[in-house]
Amino acid sequence: MVKYSKMQESDLSEVLEIEKEAFGSQSRHDFVDCMQKPIYSYMVLRDDSELVGYYGTMTIGYESEILTIAVKAGLRRRGYGEMMLDNIITTAKFNGCKVIYLEVNEKNTIAYNLYLKKGFIESYRRNEYYGKDDALILKLEL
Repeated sequence: MVKYSKMQESDLSEVLEIEKEAFGSQSRHDFVDCMQKPIYSYMVLRDDSELVGYYGTMTIGYESEILTIAVKAGLRRRGYGEMMLDNIITTAKFNGCKVIYLEVNEKNTIAYNLYLKKGFIESYRRNEYYGKDDALILKLEL
């Protein structure tokens, strides 16, 4: 059974392991700092008791931004990412947001195609944002 819960400090060792697999690394301090501020929402997804993924959003006014979304390496391509994205969209609508933004590496075609499937469109491009790779800024009008 899948279940979302607010990210707790006790989740961070598992979250940081997934973060390292997916993106390189982010410090424990960065997560803790954001988790304590009301504009940020960090959630974990568990399937039974296993932490399978997490996401973080920032909401200001009528805009929300997906800061991070990741699934444990051995569990990718099983629909967890799409479930989390659906939850983000539903929550943003419930909270009165009018638009969601995100940024994705141009070479992350799996994520890019999922975002397109959900109705995101390319807003602009940040050249060489990820070293030699561009960042694509996508938005979804709600």
